[in-house]
Amino acid sequence: MRFKSNLGLIGLAIATILTISTQNSCTEEMLQELEKQQEQQPQSGDSIVTPPAKDSVLTIASYLEGNPEYSDFTYILKRTALWDTLSTDSFYTCFALTNEAVQECLEEMRHTSSLQNRPLFNSLETLTDSICTIVAKRHLVRGIIRFDTLQMGEGDLLRNNLMDEPLSRYTIFVDFMELGQDLYQEVKYYYIGHSRIIIVDMPVTNGIVQVIDHSFINYTPDPSSQFLPTLLWDNNSSVPDYLKARIFYDALVRTRLLDTLQQYIDPEYYVDEDKTISYALLQSGPKYVFETPFENFFNAYPERRLFMYTLFVVTDSILANQYGIYSVDDLERYANNVYPEGAGLDNTSPESSLYKLMSYHILPVWLHYDQLNTRQYEILDNRTMRNEMDVEDFYETMQPHSLMRISTPLDPSVERRGIYINRKGTVSANNLTHSGVRIWGYDDIGSYNTIAINGVYHYVDKLLLFDRDTKRALLTRIRVMATTLSPDFINSGARGRLVFMNIRTFDHSNFAYSFLPGYCKNFEWSSNTKIAVTPRARYYNFLYGDQVIFKDYDVTFRLPPVPMSATYEIRLWNNSDSQYGTTDQTVQYYLRQGDGQFMECGAPIDLSLSANDPSIGFISDKQIRQQNQYASEQQIQALIQDNDDLMHSNGYMKSPDIYQTNNDINNNLRDDPRQYRVIVYRGYLQEGQDYYLRMKSSGNNTYFSFNFIELVPKDIYQGDEPEDRH
Repeated sequence: MRFKSNLGLIGLAIATILTISTQNSCTEEMLQELEKQQEQQPQSGDSIVTPPAKDSVLTIASYLEGNPEYSDFTYILKRTALWDTLSTDSFYTCFALTNEAVQECLEEMRHTSSLQNRPLFNSLETLTDSICTIVAKRHLVRGIIRFDTLQMGEGDLLRNNLMDEPLSRYTIFVDFMELGQDLYQEVKYYYIGHSRIIIVDMPVTNGIVQVIDHSFINYTPDPSSQFLPTLLWDNNSSVPDYLKARIFYDALVRTRLLDTLQQYIDPEYYVDEDKTISYALLQSGPKYVFETPFENFFNAYPERRLFMYTLFVVTDSILANQYGIYSVDDLERYANNVYPEGAGLDNTSPESSLYKLMSYHILPVWLHYDQLNTRQYEILDNRTMRNEMDVEDFYETMQPHSLMRISTPLDPSVERRGIYINRKGTVSANNLTHSGVRIWGYDDIGSYNTIAINGVYHYVDKLLLFDRDTKRALLTRIRVMATTLSPDFINSGARGRLVFMNIRTFDHSNFAYSFLPGYCKNFEWSSNTKIAVTPRARYYNFLYGDQVIFKDYDVTFRLPPVPMSATYEIRLWNNSDSQYGTTDQTVQYYLRQGDGQFMECGAPIDLSLSANDPSIGFISDKQIRQQNQYASEQQIQALIQDNDDLMHSNGYMKSPDIYQTNNDINNNLRDDPRQYRVIVYRGYLQEGQDYYLRMKSSGNNTYFSFNFIELVPKDIYQGDEPEDRH
């Protein structure tokens, strides 16, 4: 095997330096040691190594940019959002490609791609940003991988690249290079899979560069290793005509939302390995425990912070048959009519008509079909009164300040069962006022894969519009589950981990998922605060089975956007049971608009009070019936309503009645005085604005079990008819 002598010797020199110094920068001492070892070895003249100059401070980005031998790989990196990151203090291992390796990579991708895609790989300039992102992320690893510490033989690197794919096994073996006069130099050869590392352990200020002679790329991966846009593109060439969505894809390109959908792993996020969920599972239990007044959870952090997406796709056939749309130009003209305020703006602007139309079809969370609402079938089948109200949740879309309602009806008279977007009312209650948009299920699309590495797409039977009609349909009681308020709760896998049995095992269902400050979107908290997502079993009285725990808390979170400007009530569910709270838990609420100042929302509230306390005024519906057993049903309902009105005037409400307790149809949350809703604010909220709610507790060892929040317009809570009890 031919070997470039200077390359091997410099690699060995660097290994020696790294053994001496634990620093990641190229210090004067390291440079002197490198020069000394180079001078002691013969030079071949064919080295492609450019060692760092004295007194220079090189990052991965500047090192690559300063070496013309890597200009093609540098060009690919600069086409992605990762380039600036490689100039920061975050530590990476970069498996850099020589220009020759990049050209071989293009040739391989061209030969393995479909016929219509081959022109994409004719040159660097014909590559899409999506392809550049895939190539870049397959060659970057968070953290430092040094090979001088590895022994002979082979093994697993136990690291994933930024595509979340495991690196191949490494191989190290020794050969001897003849120096002349019966002198030989021992040389190590390093391989990852079929790629040889020709420059080993090159230190830079923010990591290590390993130069390889063959790429890791394989352009025909399992579909689950593709980003959403690539999967949609590939599927458009293989699915039946009724599933093709070329116009929709072209609109993603025109708005540059295609680039957004290529994000996956947050390169800035880092948590010590021994504090992660994965490490805890491998060790049969973590070191850390999240203590509550009632129980202890095994506590750990997600090992990665993921950017994930759900895309609602409208097919070409639906666009043609229902809207007369046959091209992306037609779709843009349609968008201009729906959002005339954005007509004429650059399509890449979030304010443009086409961007608004397309971004309302995207959620910044991964919601598999079974996760669009609660995935807990034990809860759906045994705990909810679905004949009265759909199982539902509300999500913020990628269109700024827009909201989407996703509901699962049970009505037997619904034309087609399934899951719906922006549906209002139920058939059985005879109040269906907005039929909504149906999400296609498994029976509609067959076995075609729609799951990518960074999300999933679902087909829908109409375009989704955040127009005046939709906003009116969303002007309802907006009840948002606490675990939906941050994309990080969902994308980390923390949401929806119901414990079915009362058995504690070391699996994901038994963990409190904690989060690092700054890496939990929409949430901020003080240094003393602990925050975690924990699952609840079906025998606990938590709506849909999830909660966010605040402990010793001063927490601020962004409220879901309101669909229309109006007077709203903001309500939070509270569990005053001493098993979940404390006997000393006074909370002050504050509200802030945008970047303005926080204003107090009334006086502090004692969340440890039972609803039986006179200041709240709770009387259970059962007790009212028992005390008035000879009254007519109409009279009983009037008395129940009187108690509801009294509690409401005091700033409280009973819990919803749609959730049954302990699988008992005769008992529901509404009759439990330990659980109730607190009205923390009543006032005007403006459409298109950000609002933040702050909760600051006082007392010792305070603990808040956060299940859901409600934003309720005045037309509902003070309408012609009393607000329903669901």
